[in-house]
Amino acid sequence: MSTWNWLDSIYFWLNRRINSTQPSLAKTERALYDSEQLRRELQEEIEVRKQVQFSLQNTTNVLARRTTELQTRTLELEKRNQELDAFAQMVAHDLKNPLSGIVAMTNLVLETTATGIPLNAKSLAQLRLVQQCAQKSIGIVEAMLLLAGISRRPQVPMQFVEMSQVLNNVIQLRLANLIEQSQAVLHLPKYWPAVESYAPWLEEVWDNYISNALKYSGTPPVLELGARLENDGIMVRFWVRDNGYGLTPKEQLKLFTPFTRLHRKSAEGHGLGLSIVRQIVEKLGGEVGAVSLLGQGSCFYFKLPARPSVMANSVSEKTQVNTLVPQMEF
Repeated sequence: MSTWNWLDSIYFWLNRRINSTQPSLAKTERALYDSEQLRRELQEEIEVRKQVQFSLQNTTNVLARRTTELQTRTLELEKRNQELDAFAQMVAHDLKNPLSGIVAMTNLVLETTATGIPLNAKSLAQLRLVQQCAQKSIGIVEAMLLLAGISRRPQVPMQFVEMSQVLNNVIQLRLANLIEQSQAVLHLPKYWPAVESYAPWLEEVWDNYISNALKYSGTPPVLELGARLENDGIMVRFWVRDNGYGLTPKEQLKLFTPFTRLHRKSAEGHGLGLSIVRQIVEKLGGEVGAVSLLGQGSCFYFKLPARPSVMANSVSEKTQVNTLVPQMEF
């Protein structure tokens, strides 16, 4: 066989092989294309599912958080409803008595004046009872308004408070008559640690603490007011210590609870004072508490965040404040 014939044979064979493999190559290329397309579609599906799963997880987290918030809110509302029920009963009872007294005393005075007889000592005494009953009713209403106002205000303007001025307003303007009538003796410190707070609410806190101490102290009442830095100057503890009989452990558990009066026979009240104190102080970022020993009196305190600059005060001033710590352990 000549060389040319041999080459023709090889060419013919290769051409036939190529022609026979072209359909297979086309099928392979089509299969590869379909596989790549499927891979892309699967990748897109995986990405979509990841996004859906991420969204579902976020939704689950949000729902879990909202559920917790709703449960907390439900418990708060249930507690508030219980308090409102007790509040309604207390208000109905406490307002009914003084208002009934006002009506009865007013009728007696009107009957006396209708006869043309001048008011005598008895009639004047009846008018004083009317005045006292009216003042008690006003006090209950004011306490209700204050409690409602605290609940409605989520924030108050915080600024430097001159605690000595706050105490002066309470002692000289609010409680002067009660202090004079009881012949009370008050011991105040020379220095007060600085705080940033809300002065009008702090007046209510001191008013409640001091007036309660005056009512339930010995004869005469001897009160010690003081303050000290705590937690490396982060917090300030303020207190009022009295020389009263003190409270039992069971009675101490009921303190700061709405509509609770521990001494119904010895002093009148609406049971809102210490509850108002607790709400005020907690709104101001602090806490309240009391320590009492039978036969040794009681010490009511509240703690507030210290003003940042108070930590830079002189050592002498800090020492002066700390020397005012009462003997009763907190």
